[in-house]
Amino acid sequence: MPERHRNVPTKLTQHLSISQLRAPNTFHVFADICAHSRAANAQRQMGGVLLFDGFRFCQLMTGEESEVTLLAERIRLDVRHEGYVTLAHEPLDSGPHSMNWLAGFCEAGDLNDLRQRRGQDALAQFRKILPRADLFP
Repeated sequence: MPERHRNVPTKLTQHLSISQLRAPNTFHVFADICAHSRAANAQRQMGGVLLFDGFRFCQLMTGEESEVTLLAERIRLDVRHEGYVTLAHEPLDSGPHSMNWLAGFCEAGDLNDLRQRRGQDALAQFRKILPRADLFP
């Protein structure tokens, strides 16, 4: 039987979530998460941004839908944080997207009202925060 090659289009997704640091963890957890995520996300060909304000995590993940969904569930179950809320889970258009992964710190007030937003509104607010954040690769 001849081998068939199917060109299955990849469905790209963006997932934005917010959670807070669970006691008795300290801000040092952020460094551990960054070290692991940097390598793992590159292997999964995922991009995004992880922000931390000293108490809350806010993460935008981009990549193939099944990978993003699987990782979002693993993060939701991670005991280092609590109160995980999905703010947006939206398709990305088919244009070029950066699969770089960045992390960094933001001001505590920057994430205050993000928990109340959903969908495109949450994504737009998150993107307004990024220019003020102290990001690193």
